[in-house]
Amino acid sequence: MAFNEGCRPNYWFCSVLVNPEKYGETRDELLHRLIGNNIQARPLWDLIHRQQPYRENQAYRIEKALYYQQHLINIPCSTNLTAEEVDIVVEHLRR
Repeated sequence: MAFNEGCRPNYWFCSVLVNPEKYGETRDELLHRLIGNNIQARPLWDLIHRQQPYRENQAYRIEKALYYQQHLINIPCSTNLTAEEVDIVVEHLRR
């Protein structure tokens, strides 16, 4: 992902965009499969503008937000992951 000049990313989360037409598996199916194999994956948080305290607030330029919220999962990205653990996650994502 490109970043504006003068900005640097913190890579807080590693996310995977799940396209069921391309891969034959929905976000939730992949999520359950990873969790079933002891891989700590999770869906994105619910969108802020959909949470009770903010429902009446203006939402700006979020046309694609719901699509991404429904199709992304966060995969393990801790700094203490070993190379072997990363390989295991990748192996399960490739299936």
